Amino acid sequence: MLFAFGLSLFLPGAGQWFVGQRKKAGLVLLAAVATLSCCGLINLLSAIDAAGIARKINAGRRIGPYESGQLITLLDALG
Repeated sequence: MLFAFGLSLFLPGAGQWFVGQRKKAGLVLLAAVATLSCCGLINLLSAIDAAGIARKINAGRRIGPYESGQLITLLDALG
């Protein structure tokens, strides 16, 4: 979980790639490049999502290709 988080902090989408969400990883990376990473915001959101997905995998849950970790819950709480 922490490894996926760290990967996405370094490169948006890398954590998603690591946990097997290849298409989602590409979309996250594309969004980061298109927005010039918004001063690290995309990196942070990607890292939170990757950590949430890794937690689900470690708990034995199957995940879909675009399933979110805790990102949607976090965004709902913020706004």
